[in-house]
Amino acid sequence: MKIKKGLKRVISFTLAAAMAVGLVVTGGGGRSLQVEAAAPPKQDSVSSINYATILNRAVDYGIVANNLVQQSHMETTFAAYNYSRTSGDANEVDYLDSNHTAQFLIANVIGELPVWWGNKQTAGFYHIEIGDGVNYVVNNGTNGNRSNGDLAFSNNLDNPANKRVAVVRNQQSTMNSNVQSIINNADQRSDYLSSRANDSDYAIKLSDYGSVT
Repeated sequence: MKIKKGLKRVISFTLAAAMAVGLVVTGGGGRSLQVEAAAPPKQDSVSSINYATILNRAVDYGIVANNLVQQSHMETTFAAYNYSRTSGDANEVDYLDSNHTAQFLIANVIGELPVWWGNKQTAGFYHIEIGDGVNYVVNNGTNGNRSNGDLAFSNNLDNPANKRVAVVRNQQSTMNSNVQSIINNADQRSDYLSSRANDSDYAIKLSDYGSVT
């Protein structure tokens, strides 16, 4: 997922706007200088601009990519059109507690190594959406380490008796559209925030109010 430089600018401008009102700066020689700056005339509400509205569906995934190559141990959820693994390391979601769901969107698995969910899994539930070309057969009650085609589970994670894993199969074209829409939304929101940083109605420049030495 692409993160543009404009995000850094909007963060800087937002912090500047928050700090500018009533800013007091103490200068040398015992003199104090107060710099006053008006707040931007237009402000987006927190309910409309926050991490959830910016990321949208991407908020459920630690990684969103067209092509994801796992080269070492991972501890994250992800949405990927093409997934491949070049190492013998697993993916262990150990930052979500039992009250939360780990979301995965995997359109294709490339190569001989499967997506591997390792021993340490703390999420309460795993929702795994796969493309119709991904090889997976529903677990019939097998415990232990289990590799079945393109998906592999350690211990008894995908044993249906545990009710912790749901694998949902979807059409390839739909999977591609789902991944791309997440990426496109992040791009659009990044452009939107960047435009706010360059709009004088939404951002202020402290340099417009004099300099402090």
